[in-house]
Amino acid sequence: MGCWNPANSKYLYGVRNEMHIISLPSTEQHLWRALLVVCRIAYRGGRILFVNNRADYADIVQECGESCGQQSYTDSSLVPWFAEQDFSWLNKSKPDLVICSSVNHPRSPTALLLHCNKYLVPSIGILDSDVDATHLTYVVPGNDDSTQSVVLYHKIFARAV
Repeated sequence: MGCWNPANSKYLYGVRNEMHIISLPSTEQHLWRALLVVCRIAYRGGRILFVNNRADYADIVQECGESCGQQSYTDSSLVPWFAEQDFSWLNKSKPDLVICSSVNHPRSPTALLLHCNKYLVPSIGILDSDVDATHLTYVVPGNDDSTQSVVLYHKIFARAV
């Protein structure tokens, strides 16, 4: 079995062929909870920021942000921006919610999530078996390595807006 986070065992159905299988009832429960948050924030006219640094998902995430009239940061050139320590802009023009598709990717926006916590901006992230959910407010257990999975989650989030 590959690298995984034992804290996520409660979201797993089991293991098959050395692959972790995420529990669909767990995914469903957490997805509904996250969608409720998205709907409430969108209903109030809140700003939702879709964040992703993986080049293979950039178009997907940007399209979803645009389709629902929200912002998205998908450019891999923003990696240094995510690593900066000055996130004072979050306090001035902060989003009301941040949705991340690749939390454990080497170029993940961990620094951004830390500052979201600092400025009390809730975050939603897809929680694969290897993800550290410490800095996420809401998790949605699922596969963050599959393009089809990322497309599905982001289309669902965009429709909720």
